[in-house]
Amino acid sequence: MDTKFYKGMSPWNKGLRGYNAGEKNNMYGKHPTAWNKGKKGLQVAWNKGKKFSEEIRQKMRDAHKNNPKYQIAMKKNGLKGLIAQQNMKEPTSIEKIVYDHLLLKGILFEKQKLINGKFIVDAYIPSLNLVIEADGSYWHSLDRVKGKDKAENAYLTKCGFNLVRLSEDEINDGSFKERMVV
Repeated sequence: MDTKFYKGMSPWNKGLRGYNAGEKNNMYGKHPTAWNKGKKGLQVAWNKGKKFSEEIRQKMRDAHKNNPKYQIAMKKNGLKGLIAQQNMKEPTSIEKIVYDHLLLKGILFEKQKLINGKFIVDAYIPSLNLVIEADGSYWHSLDRVKGKDKAENAYLTKCGFNLVRLSEDEINDGSFKERMVV
């Protein structure tokens, strides 16, 4: 193919911007138009917008619950989330006070330890098999968190861990140091 231009001839695309000449927002323009501009949103799910009876919805939930692949995926995703949370979480002010006290005493401990892939504890002392939890006043006064704490306590003691829960008030006034004679 000859791409040479002759005198007096201009290239076929001179002055054109993109595929549709004269269009302001095109493929080669400064601000290309989004493919979904003006659309309300895509209906991705096959059942989006459909109304199901409670009986049908319960059957769909049960189908997921009894599917072993679903169970494995949920467990795997939950563990990924816990590990990410363990790596990202900055210690709270009360956790910092507990960590500083343990360091001052020369005690070796692990911060934000994942226990059996189920719970992240604030501090774990391997030599004593001791789990330390620093409970903030606000969060640990909520009913749903109290239930979670109860379940966590039962699980950890059943697994043979020693457990100490310290309240925010105890930590801030320093009285936790008497309880933590290690």
